[in-house]
This record gives sequence, structure tokens and C-alpha cells, in this order.
Amino acid sequence: CILNGVCKGDLQGCYTYISETGSSVNDYFILSNDLYALIHSTCELCVTGRIESDHMPLTFRVIFPKENVCSDEVSQHEQIIEKFVWDNLNAPTFTSLMCTDETCAILDEAISLIDLDIDKALDIFNNCIKEKAECMKKQITIKNGRKLDEWFDWECKVGRRNVRRLLKKYRRSLLADDRSAFCLARREYKNLLKKKKKYFYDVLLDKLISSVKIRKTFGNLYIRYHPKESPSIIIFHWIVGFSILERYLKKK
Repeated sequence: CILNGVCKGDLQGCYTYISETGSSVNDYFILSNDLYALIHSTCELCVTGRIESDHMPLTFRVIFPKENVCSDEVSQHEQIIEKFVWDNLNAPTFTSLMCTDETCAILDEAISLIDLDIDKALDIFNNCIKEKAECMKKQITIKNGRKLDEWFDWECKVGRRNVRRLLKKYRRSLLADDRSAFCLARREYKNLLKKKKKYFYDVLLDKLISSVKIRKTFGNLYIRYHPKESPSIIIFHWIVGFSILERYLKKK
């Protein structure tokens, strides 16, 4: 069942692809008929705006009753999920649980059902693994939102605002002239981002080269622009980068 044009939120069948040559609906959100019959009154499909690509992303959500929503106080910018993460410290515990007679019997049952009912066999296998791997379960906090890059200055913000405005205008009018204006502004915005990013990293490289003989300054600069890497990885790159630049300056 294709939800574009029939689901609440997108009853008009909004364009999912906009380019200079034309617009069309060629990105779809698909559900099984059985699932859609269960949630059709509480679900919503939205074709959200995007200015970085010709394709528009589809957002699908299901609205549940408030009494079923967890009331834990979690920041709007954070989401806590449970995930199985391999832990060498808990590996012996997991191994011992997997080697018990009870576990072997469950796995033998799953194997015997493969030719008869593979879905049931898979469910038995998955449930067994999840139950025995409770020692590997961890809570992970996912931060929502994206921090803007340092090179994304006020000029980029103005350009982004202008492209979004033109996109909204075209979606309202569906005129060819408005589409052309939007595509032109989007292309100019992309070129602006490339220019800003290249200039920023060219300046950063000059700073790194000029500070190569001052190890502390060089290290602080490098770590500042590699905050997501682990300390060991940072140190490795720091040493390698320092050696390369030092040899380069000696040749100069």
C-alpha cells in the first residue's frame, strides 16, 4: 500500500522530487495493507522540505495515546535507548549462559522448525539470544539536533532562509517560474557552502603549518577540529600529522 496521496498529512500528494527540468512523485512510503488498516487513523505522512538535494525526505509518524507515552524526564534534545553492546568483561557470563543444556535445547528446537516454520524458528532463536545477552544490554543516550559547523556563518544562514522561502512559495503555487527560481537559489546556496567550507579549511591548514614547531598549539588546533575521535586516535593522528608537516617544512 503506497501512502503518498492517501495518508493524512499528504492527501494532496506533494512532489518528492524538484529539479530544473520538472517535478514528480518518485519517493514512496510503503506499508503492508494489514498494518495500515491497524494504524490508519493515528498515522501521518509528511513530505518535508529539503534544500540540499533534489529529493524531499518523507517523514512518517504514528500518534499513540498519551497514557501510553513514557513520562520520564528526558531532555528534548536527548533520547535514551537500550542496545546490545559487546562487552569483553561480560563475555564469560554470556558464553556460560549460551552453553547450558537449556539453551542448547532451545536452539535444537529452532533448528528442527526451520523446514516447517522458518518464522517461528527465527523468533525462538532471537528470543533465546536476547534473553541470554541481558548482561550485554546498555542504555545509550542519543543527542538530537545538529551542531552547526564553524564555517556556517550569517551569509550561509541568509542563503538557507532564502532557499526555504522559495521552496514554500513553489509548493503553494506549483508554477514553473517559481520552481526555476527555487532551483537557481538552491544551486547558488550549494556553491556558497562549498566556497565557505574550502576557505575555512584552507585557513585552518595555514594555522596548522604555521604552528607546526609549537607542538602544544598544533595539538590544541588538531584536537579542536577532531572532537569526536577517541584520545588514542587523536594522539596517533597528531603524531603522524606533526611528522608530515615537519618534514614538509624542512624541505621548504
